[in-house]
Amino acid sequence: MTPTGEEGGLRILMLEDDPGDAALIRRALARTAATASTRWARTRAEFIEALENFSPHLVLSDYKLPVFDGLSALALVREKTPDIPFILVSGTIGEDAAVEALKRGATDYVLKNHLERLELVLNRALRERREREERLKAEAALRESQAKLLQSQKMEALGRLSGGVAHDFNNILTAITGLLTFSRRQVFAPKVLDLNRVLAELDRMLQRIIGEDIKLTIVPAGDLAHVRVDVDQIGQVILNLVVNARDAMPQGGTIVLDTANVELDETALSAQPDVRPGRFVRLSVRDSGAGMDAGTLSRLFEPFFTTKSKGTGLGLATVYGIVKQSNGFIEVDSRPGAGAVFRVYLPAVEGAAEQVLRPPAPGSLRGDETVLVVDDDAAVALIARRILESHGYAVVVARGGEEALRLYGDPGKPLDLIVTDVVMTAMSGPELARRLKAARPGCRLLFTSGYAEEKTEESSASSGHFISKPFTAADLLVKVRQILDAPPP
Repeated sequence: MTPTGEEGGLRILMLEDDPGDAALIRRALARTAATASTRWARTRAEFIEALENFSPHLVLSDYKLPVFDGLSALALVREKTPDIPFILVSGTIGEDAAVEALKRGATDYVLKNHLERLELVLNRALRERREREERLKAEAALRESQAKLLQSQKMEALGRLSGGVAHDFNNILTAITGLLTFSRRQVFAPKVLDLNRVLAELDRMLQRIIGEDIKLTIVPAGDLAHVRVDVDQIGQVILNLVVNARDAMPQGGTIVLDTANVELDETALSAQPDVRPGRFVRLSVRDSGAGMDAGTLSRLFEPFFTTKSKGTGLGLATVYGIVKQSNGFIEVDSRPGAGAVFRVYLPAVEGAAEQVLRPPAPGSLRGDETVLVVDDDAAVALIARRILESHGYAVVVARGGEEALRLYGDPGKPLDLIVTDVVMTAMSGPELARRLKAARPGCRLLFTSGYAEEKTEESSASSGHFISKPFTAADLLVKVRQILDAPPP
């Protein structure tokens, strides 16, 4: 029986000051481990040098040596390489000394007048080491798997949380900022797109955003496959990643955006259990900034987590949600002082790229119709009023259904469009719409809400249109003009 060798051959370090005993041990090893490489050390200095440069898989040590002894050698081994087997080979060790050596971490011991036991002890020591290494690898893999599962569950919980508070929170976002989607439950309109074309259209705007101290380079792949995404949302992803890269380089630097076709199998997607193997389009955003440590990377996509003094913590959460909603995933590589690279993977699709219909020119968004805006959130009502009035509309605001009925319960008052929130405290938007439209059957309806699930239910129930919060000024103006310009129902 021969011990199973390690990669590159089994290496054994032997500490022995007596040449005769060393020869006996070598002969025993020749029978036991014929293919092993053996290094003989006779002094403390030789022993330390061999530990560092020979990198043994196993140590055989005499118990008593001049100046230096087996227990001292054991202490050095456990300090430098704590996991390798350490076997005492001695002619004088007693039972008490052997027990003490085992307590201090020795693997086993063999008496010099019974070297026939060396094969058994050697095999057992190496087997136990391999089993320990395999167990440690399995435990590490389990911890990694549990960490990935925990992160996945955490992001899913955050997605549900964002959906649960979406109504109030999206009201705030509507009043403060433009389109911001960080939950995969948002309404979106995917199209088959050429990502290179999207980047080309955004190039000039991105150059203005990053400033003169940063060089932006776009490297499009030839014959890039198409993807199916919402054009506005993928633009938001690109914008947020570029802004994030810019903020990481306050003294200037470089940003490189490139695209590529990639094929990913199950092994490459082991960390993405909900993504199917196949062809993907990869968008990479690389910066030469300060980089991030492991702690920051682990929380990077959490809503409201930010390392910026004036950040909201929603930019990268937005990216995460949009990419997930588009059936893709995102990876990040970074370390302090070495910049960062964000890689967005989107499934490749067949078919020609669709033409993207851009919003009409600002002049065509104007109107002179009368619009009733109903929302129990004052900030949302105010921003909607300012947007519409700035484009010529006559706007009346009501802070709820009852006030709206008082203002426009009389069918004699002119009213062309009702823009109402779905969820309000005293009276819901659909109830208000039913009561107002009973007296005004020709009046148009536009529902707003932070809950994407309400779109189908409310639009079909009241023959109205729908726009999800948060919305931009362009979103609202385009939707209003589309509704008012459509033929009567």
